[in-house]
Amino acid sequence: MKIKIRKTKDQDCRRAAHVHRSSIKVLCGPSYHQEIIDAWAGGCSAGGVRRALKRKDINNIVAEVNGIVCGVAASKNNRIWLLYVHPNWAGNGIGEKLLKRLENDMLQKNIKNISLESSKNAFNFYLRNGYIKVKRKKLVFNHGLSIACIEMKKRLR
Repeated sequence: MKIKIRKTKDQDCRRAAHVHRSSIKVLCGPSYHQEIIDAWAGGCSAGGVRRALKRKDINNIVAEVNGIVCGVAASKNNRIWLLYVHPNWAGNGIGEKLLKRLENDMLQKNIKNISLESSKNAFNFYLRNGYIKVKRKKLVFNHGLSIACIEMKKRLR
Protein backbone atom coordinates (compact mmCIF):
# COMPACT_ATOMS: atom_id res chain seq x y z
CA MET A 1 0.00 0.00 0.00
CA LYS A 2 1.48 3.32 -1.08
CA ILE A 3 0.57 6.27 1.15
CA LYS A 4 0.97 9.70 -0.42
CA ILE A 5 1.13 12.74 1.87
CA ARG A 6 0.43 16.08 0.18
CA LYS A 7 -0.94 19.56 0.70
CA THR A 8 -4.73 19.73 0.93
CA LYS A 9 -6.45 21.04 -2.19
CA ASP A 10 -9.81 22.76 -2.52
CA GLN A 11 -11.33 19.66 -4.13
CA ASP A 12 -10.39 17.64 -1.00
CA CYS A 13 -12.64 19.64 1.35
CA ARG A 14 -15.72 17.39 1.29
CA ARG A 15 -13.74 14.16 1.68
CA ALA A 16 -11.44 15.69 4.34
CA ALA A 17 -14.48 16.70 6.41
CA HIS A 18 -15.91 13.18 5.99
CA VAL A 19 -12.64 11.62 7.22
CA HIS A 20 -12.60 14.02 10.20
CA ARG A 21 -16.23 13.25 11.18
CA SER A 22 -15.89 9.48 10.68
CA SER A 23 -12.76 9.31 12.77
CA ILE A 24 -14.41 11.17 15.63
CA LYS A 25 -17.56 9.04 15.51
CA VAL A 26 -15.81 5.66 15.35
CA LEU A 27 -12.32 6.02 16.83
CA CYS A 28 -13.09 8.61 19.52
CA GLY A 29 -16.54 7.19 20.26
CA PRO A 30 -15.51 4.69 22.94
CA SER A 31 -13.62 7.39 24.89
CA TYR A 32 -16.35 10.06 25.14
CA HIS A 33 -20.09 10.35 25.79
CA GLN A 34 -22.33 10.26 22.72
CA GLU A 35 -23.51 13.88 23.10
CA ILE A 36 -19.88 15.06 23.00
CA ILE A 37 -19.14 12.89 19.94
CA ASP A 38 -22.24 14.21 18.13
CA ALA A 39 -21.37 17.86 18.82
CA TRP A 40 -17.68 17.37 18.06
CA ALA A 41 -18.30 15.57 14.76
CA GLY A 42 -21.07 18.02 13.90
CA GLY A 43 -18.53 20.83 13.84
CA CYS A 44 -16.62 19.25 10.92
CA SER A 45 -17.69 20.58 7.53
CA ALA A 46 -16.33 21.04 4.03
CA GLY A 47 -16.80 24.79 4.58
CA GLY A 48 -14.62 24.65 7.69
CA VAL A 49 -11.89 22.84 5.78
CA ARG A 50 -12.17 25.40 2.98
CA ARG A 51 -11.81 28.28 5.46
CA ALA A 52 -8.73 26.65 7.00
CA LEU A 53 -7.19 26.28 3.53
CA LYS A 54 -7.44 30.02 2.99
CA ARG A 55 -5.43 30.75 6.13
CA LYS A 56 -1.73 31.11 5.37
CA ASP A 57 -0.79 30.33 9.00
CA ILE A 58 -2.24 26.80 8.88
CA ASN A 59 -0.40 23.89 7.25
CA ASN A 60 -3.13 21.56 5.91
CA ILE A 61 -2.16 18.12 4.60
CA VAL A 62 -3.91 14.91 3.60
CA ALA A 63 -2.97 11.26 3.24
CA GLU A 64 -4.08 9.55 0.07
CA VAL A 65 -4.12 5.87 -0.91
CA ASN A 66 -5.10 4.95 -4.48
CA GLY A 67 -6.48 8.46 -5.01
CA ILE A 68 -8.68 8.31 -1.89
CA VAL A 69 -8.16 10.83 0.92
CA CYS A 70 -8.01 8.68 4.05
CA GLY A 71 -6.30 10.97 6.57
CA VAL A 72 -6.13 14.68 7.41
CA ALA A 73 -3.79 16.75 9.54
CA ALA A 74 -2.97 20.38 10.19
CA SER A 75 -0.57 22.49 12.20
CA LYS A 76 -0.31 26.13 13.09
CA ASN A 77 3.00 27.62 14.20
CA ASN A 78 4.44 25.10 16.71
CA ARG A 79 1.12 23.37 17.44
CA ILE A 80 -0.39 20.30 15.86
CA TRP A 81 -3.95 21.40 15.32
CA LEU A 82 -5.56 18.15 14.18
CA LEU A 83 -4.75 14.66 12.94
CA TYR A 84 -7.45 12.16 11.95
CA VAL A 85 -7.47 8.92 9.96
CA HIS A 86 -10.63 7.37 8.52
CA PRO A 87 -11.54 4.30 10.62
CA ASN A 88 -11.35 2.00 7.56
CA TRP A 89 -7.68 2.94 7.20
CA ALA A 90 -6.66 3.11 10.89
CA GLY A 91 -3.70 0.95 11.92
CA ASN A 92 -1.92 1.16 8.55
CA GLY A 93 0.72 3.76 9.47
CA ILE A 94 -1.18 6.68 7.94
CA GLY A 95 -1.33 8.66 11.19
CA GLU A 96 2.41 8.27 11.71
CA LYS A 97 3.15 9.43 8.16
CA LEU A 98 0.93 12.50 8.64
CA LEU A 99 2.59 13.26 11.97
CA LYS A 100 6.11 12.92 10.56
CA ARG A 101 5.24 15.24 7.66
CA LEU A 102 3.91 17.91 10.06
CA GLU A 103 7.05 17.56 12.20
CA ASN A 104 9.33 17.80 9.14
CA ASP A 105 7.45 20.87 7.89
CA MET A 106 7.95 22.48 11.31
CA LEU A 107 11.66 21.63 11.34
CA GLN A 108 11.98 23.32 7.94
CA LYS A 109 10.70 26.48 9.66
CA ASN A 110 13.21 25.96 12.49
CA ILE A 111 10.43 25.04 14.96
CA LYS A 112 11.78 22.49 17.43
CA ASN A 113 9.27 22.51 20.30
CA ILE A 114 5.88 21.09 19.33
CA SER A 115 2.73 20.93 21.41
CA LEU A 116 -0.73 19.44 20.92
CA GLU A 117 -3.89 18.46 22.73
CA SER A 118 -4.51 14.73 22.43
CA SER A 119 -7.90 13.10 22.70
CA LYS A 120 -8.01 10.26 25.25
CA ASN A 121 -8.03 7.63 22.50
CA ALA A 122 -4.97 9.10 20.67
CA PHE A 123 -2.80 9.47 23.79
CA ASN A 124 -0.85 6.21 23.32
CA PHE A 125 -0.30 7.00 19.62
CA TYR A 126 1.47 10.21 20.56
CA LEU A 127 3.45 8.51 23.36
CA ARG A 128 4.72 5.94 20.81
CA ASN A 129 5.81 8.83 18.61
CA GLY A 130 7.92 10.55 21.26
CA TYR A 131 5.47 12.99 22.85
CA ILE A 132 5.29 13.41 26.61
CA LYS A 133 2.33 14.28 28.79
CA VAL A 134 2.28 17.81 30.20
CA LYS A 135 -1.13 17.84 31.92
CA ARG A 136 -4.78 16.92 31.64
CA LYS A 137 -7.05 19.75 30.56
CA LYS A 138 -10.31 20.71 28.91
CA LEU A 139 -10.23 21.76 25.28
CA VAL A 140 -12.94 24.24 24.33
CA PHE A 141 -13.96 24.38 20.67
CA ASN A 142 -15.34 27.46 18.91
CA HIS A 143 -18.95 26.33 19.32
CA GLY A 144 -18.55 26.02 23.10
CA LEU A 145 -18.06 22.26 23.30
CA SER A 146 -15.54 21.19 25.92
CA ILE A 147 -13.78 17.81 25.95
CA ALA A 148 -11.26 16.19 28.26
CA CYS A 149 -7.84 15.92 26.64
CA ILE A 150 -4.15 15.67 27.41
CA GLU A 151 -1.68 18.43 26.61
CA MET A 152 1.50 16.92 25.16
CA LYS A 153 4.83 18.18 23.84
CA LYS A 154 7.87 17.02 21.92
CA ARG A 155 11.31 18.45 21.24
CA LEU A 156 12.48 17.86 17.68
CA ARG A 157 16.18 17.38 16.92
